[in-house]
Amino acid sequence: IVSLFLVVLTQGSYAWGAHGHNITAELAYGLLTPATIQRLHRDFNIRTMEEFRRIANYADEIKAHHEYAWSYELHYTDVDAVPRTRCVLNLTMDCVGDRCVVGAVRNYTQRLGNESEIDDLWFLVHFIGDIFQPFHMGYASDRGGNTIHVIYPSTESHLETKHTNLHAVWDTHMIEQAIFETGGGDVEEFVRTIPIHHYTNHFNTPEEVGNDSLGLLCRRRLYMDGGILLKDGATLSPEYYNTNIQTVIDQLAYSAHYMAYVLNEWGESAACMGRFF
Repeated sequence: IVSLFLVVLTQGSYAWGAHGHNITAELAYGLLTPATIQRLHRDFNIRTMEEFRRIANYADEIKAHHEYAWSYELHYTDVDAVPRTRCVLNLTMDCVGDRCVVGAVRNYTQRLGNESEIDDLWFLVHFIGDIFQPFHMGYASDRGGNTIHVIYPSTESHLETKHTNLHAVWDTHMIEQAIFETGGGDVEEFVRTIPIHHYTNHFNTPEEVGNDSLGLLCRRRLYMDGGILLKDGATLSPEYYNTNIQTVIDQLAYSAHYMAYVLNEWGESAACMGRFF
């Protein structure tokens, strides 16, 4: 597993997208307690924020490998609802056998508390990022926005017009535009603009996170642009970005806080045991 991990780190990242997962991991690392940082070093030989950030896209980078094909459906939850009006999960229908991102976050959190394999942490960090991306908690009828093809327009700072889909707009394109417009094209500058300590964690379980992300599809009307339901082939207006980019940033920040909450529970549990033995 370690050798495969080293190989995939040298390959190009996939498109949250690669930037989104890296940003979430970087923000989360700054929220970890000393006990958790010490345990990351002891159990996984992760010594710095850069090394922690590097694992965030591991699950995307290996899913194309035949031996990891089983992990593909763990990146999302397909909500079985037509029309797109149900905004509360029914895991009996939506996550059969825990084969969805909600089940993945729950199971890998539990695995981390036991005798962990090296990629348990790698998967957990990535899937926590995924569960906060609303279209990873999307509807089966459009495969979480993947079958809604749109044109993402060029801007002064983000010049290339992209023929893409609604899922990728949330995974990648709005984050890329924000990096250019807010960070001058520098990811680190963009990260520094996120007031991470103004946020807090509101969630105790992945089910709560999943329901909140799914609820965003209704509360924020993410299928709408200028009050009009998006159709396949639509060109997004600049207003779509302006209306939704704060939600993207909020989800990155909340994901970082939940990630830190889960990992600090794990790190502090070892520290508490150490005080008794």
